[in-house]
Amino acid sequence: MPDAQQGSVIYRPMQCADLKSVALIEASVSPVPWHYTVFEKCLLLNYIAWVAEDDAQIVGFGIISIAADEAHILNIAVSPKRQCQGIGSVLLEKLINIAKEAQAKRIFLEVRVSNINAQRLYERSGFVKLGERKGYYPAAEGKEDAWVFEMRL
Repeated sequence: MPDAQQGSVIYRPMQCADLKSVALIEASVSPVPWHYTVFEKCLLLNYIAWVAEDDAQIVGFGIISIAADEAHILNIAVSPKRQCQGIGSVLLEKLINIAKEAQAKRIFLEVRVSNINAQRLYERSGFVKLGERKGYYPAAEGKEDAWVFEMRL
């Protein structure tokens, strides 16, 4: 899939040179962020990862894994200064289209129960809440539950 552009934002595959910026975005939005090495491993394992770039600055990213006929959105985030501008929606749409092209039949994802904005984004995009995973996410103090969402393709 070639690079794409929306306004001044360019969407393209993630590269190793992007990892520091990606990890910084993750740290700015997650109460218990992935470490740089987790993103590095995602690239090494050939997970599909895209970034949103504006004026040579990474402003968002999304990562999906696809195995057999199922896809799993592993992480998606947008810099706090750039949220509510459609960047997350475009990244999510790109990941969904990648799953469709790979002939996945379903996409799964988990989201913190406290992340209402992300839940709304997923529901607007056609995801359906399947259930809850108790204590799924590490939290600043203890664990946080997750909602499991699914989209049938």
